Amino acid sequence: MFERRLLRACAAELAERFPELPPRRELAAQMRDHRSALEAEEPEAREPTAGARMLVELVLADVALLRTLEAAGIEREVAVGVVGRGNEKMLAGGLKVLGASRWMFGREPIARLTRLCRLLNGVFPFAPPAFERVDLPGSPTLLAFDYRRCPMADASARHEAPDLCAEAFCRIDHRIAEVFEV
Repeated sequence: MFERRLLRACAAELAERFPELPPRRELAAQMRDHRSALEAEEPEAREPTAGARMLVELVLADVALLRTLEAAGIEREVAVGVVGRGNEKMLAGGLKVLGASRWMFGREPIARLTRLCRLLNGVFPFAPPAFERVDLPGSPTLLAFDYRRCPMADASARHEAPDLCAEAFCRIDHRIAEVFEV
């Protein structure tokens, strides 16, 4: 589902930094092979919400590309960074839309971000019961919450890629805060 878009988002960086890599078509074939292996490792039970299922699909694409890059001889830390930046590029359009519409969420930056988080965490894609979120005590200038269950973190851990999860997903939260000028 996301493999082609992810590989396209990473293509320029891969070509510039790693000219010795096989052509993109060959990388895509290797990604498909890794993806098939990952699907075989996935549990039978599906996530309970469409948003969680979609995000797990993105995790599987990320892990497939990570494994492809590692198999090509790229160090894990470097490969994780490439995949994380690829995710950010894929989501850049959505971040632009959020940035352009931030005025709809209020005037104060923290209020805007709080309203956006309530929308994303209550409706789509981070909705319960797939995601279990707990608000943490804060202040008027601080928004703090913790995920007690995150399908992206669970899928990343199943495939031995918690470092990828932090780089490719958690880091994007900081970009959202920047877009909302917090």
